Amino acid sequence: MSEKEKKTASSYLCAEKAFLATVEEKNMLPLMQGGVLLALSGGADSVLLLALLSSFCEQKGIALEAMHVNHGIRGKEAQRDSVFCTTLCKDFGIPLHIADISIPALASKEKKGLEETARKHRYLALEQKRKERSLSVIATAHNADDFAETVLLHLIRGTGLRGLCGIAYVRDSIIRPLLNLSKDEVYRALEEKQIPYVEDSTNKDIAYSRNYIRQELLPRMKTLNPSLLSSFGRMGEDVGEDAAYLDALAKDAYDTLYNGEGLDRDGLCALPYSLAYRAVLMLHEAKFPSSEKPTRLHIRSALEKLQKGELFSLSFPSSLVFYAEKKTVFFQEKEKEAFDFGRVNIHLGENSLENGGILYLLEEKDEKLSSKIHKTLIHKTLCSANIYGGLYVRSKQEGDSYRYGKQTKKLKKLFSQAQIPPHLRSQIPVLCDEKGIIWVAGFGVREDVSSRREDQAPLYHLYYIED
Repeated sequence: MSEKEKKTASSYLCAEKAFLATVEEKNMLPLMQGGVLLALSGGADSVLLLALLSSFCEQKGIALEAMHVNHGIRGKEAQRDSVFCTTLCKDFGIPLHIADISIPALASKEKKGLEETARKHRYLALEQKRKERSLSVIATAHNADDFAETVLLHLIRGTGLRGLCGIAYVRDSIIRPLLNLSKDEVYRALEEKQIPYVEDSTNKDIAYSRNYIRQELLPRMKTLNPSLLSSFGRMGEDVGEDAAYLDALAKDAYDTLYNGEGLDRDGLCALPYSLAYRAVLMLHEAKFPSSEKPTRLHIRSALEKLQKGELFSLSFPSSLVFYAEKKTVFFQEKEKEAFDFGRVNIHLGENSLENGGILYLLEEKDEKLSSKIHKTLIHKTLCSANIYGGLYVRSKQEGDSYRYGKQTKKLKKLFSQAQIPPHLRSQIPVLCDEKGIIWVAGFGVREDVSSRREDQAPLYHLYYIED
């Protein structure tokens, strides 16, 4: 349809044709067969989508329900919207579900912005209701202006190919049938049919990033290119194809490198950055799908350290830790990293440790018991005369060091040189007396207790069995 024809044609009919074309071109109909849950705000976009879906679903015999989320931000205006959506759905004969969520409280708790928190919990509520009602898809009313705003927002904040793809027509259980309609086309269609809608007063507040882009940036950019929205749409399609190709290559690499726990370190380091980045992201999504997505900065930092051959751990969002061992890299929850012996007092005989190991402390004369202990165990001798107070085992502590082999050595450096994975270091028993560290499993004994004194003070024999 030419521009001249568009001007003379019915605005609602044009919108309907664009909607139907999107449903067909993006193959949405098979996805909709199990029923549709419409995200209904009461604003112009969602009201138009309600009108279009109502007619379409009735013709196709598809179940249609709507859901309105009150974010608890706009007080009486939000209550007005709920009442409006209730009346509107009653007029259309469509079941409506309403969810009341206190976004300000959640934003404060999660230490996130209102926009980000509202979006996250709105989609969580929609997905929960979709499953509860056994519907196959959620339909949202994003339009071409929303697409352009999203791309610009990503560009301003910094993004890769995924950010330039903008908003997807279809993603998981979400469809967006109005993405090829502009905001102006939405308004004209509703005006022609005299279908009412409500306005969100916060949309005028340019303190919100998206509103600033919508009201200040996009209008000025359209003066440079009147076809800006179409240009953004084409760019999204082109970049999306490139991103999909790289994602497919990365998935092949991921499947090859995954070993059941994480990714093969050497294989990951051999990949080009764009594939390695995606492979790490895939690992994160596979292991912790509901956790906050790591930023490009997090993953880039991890990949740069990997190239240096270091053993390390890096904190990621959602209390996750990225571990790099000698052969494998993997994610783990932070709370699983911590291990603390507390203070385990050591007595003569057998001592069971909290890491599953067993430590034997035997007097020199007790040859009968020592002969039963396997010869390949860790075995050290301690001069009893130089032990100050009682013996106990604990986990490593920040700044730990002790002297053996004629040098004072820091535990952090010892563990690093021995290539002990960071998340296992707290499980290594550190034997102490009241003076300090005597011995660390796998390393030497403190100089003053490592051998018998001239006065022939008795020795203790120390045996350690790892779990």
